[in-house]
Amino acid sequence: MTDIAAKKTPSKEDLQIARSCLLDCFADVEASVICMQAKFGHKSSTAALGQRLDALRKVKAGPQLAKATVLQLSAFIERLSVLNGLRADVVHARMYVAPIAGEMRACFINSLECDAEFPSARLMTLDQFTKLNKELRELATAMKFLIS
Repeated sequence: MTDIAAKKTPSKEDLQIARSCLLDCFADVEASVICMQAKFGHKSSTAALGQRLDALRKVKAGPQLAKATVLQLSAFIERLSVLNGLRADVVHARMYVAPIAGEMRACFINSLECDAEFPSARLMTLDQFTKLNKELRELATAMKFLIS
């Protein structure tokens, strides 16, 4: 029996659990970003994650902050900036589940697009959730290491 044949079809509950885990992973990343802001002398506020990332972009190397650290920080910020759009869709949308192309997928239409003439939807498989959760956990850990 191949891996594909042995793989069970994800249920709506599997996708809901994966989404919940994703929200927790994003919360861990945001906590790391807030800790970075404090470490680099930026006041923590109620700013959105994107605004926090923009503030961290302004961090410069100096006597107390190595250039290598700033380069690592820049890499984290760039990756998180890309993922922030996905975060907005997953957080600010109702999740629907539908079989698409033979696979159960979570479907999100960001609430900001609900009144659009042709709203776009983000589709995610259970495998995509799993990979993203892993990446976010690794990012949060690496960011904590960077500021320790």
